[in-house]
Amino acid sequence: MRCWEKMEMGTSRLRAAHDVLCAQAVVGKTRTAAIGYCFGGAMVFHMARIGLPLKAVVSFHGALGSFHTPAPGEIQSRILVCHGAKDSSFQKVI
Repeated sequence: MRCWEKMEMGTSRLRAAHDVLCAQAVVGKTRTAAIGYCFGGAMVFHMARIGLPLKAVVSFHGALGSFHTPAPGEIQSRILVCHGAKDSSFQKVI
């Protein structure tokens, strides 16, 4: 089963990966970030939306839809979204 078909599983894997990373002695636990492309870009958005304590997330061509609607103040991360200006797979937003 793909994790996006059962987001509880995907969410638990993202949390576990972050926990393993932060458990490393060489990691500055308050200075972690996540970068993703395409599906990975959607997952870094999800990590921010579920309130993982990431300093920043960067998405390159990541899906903009949401698996989780965050409560006000739940997102702790700075977010950078990078999409091509002529990307026909997204409608013009502005």
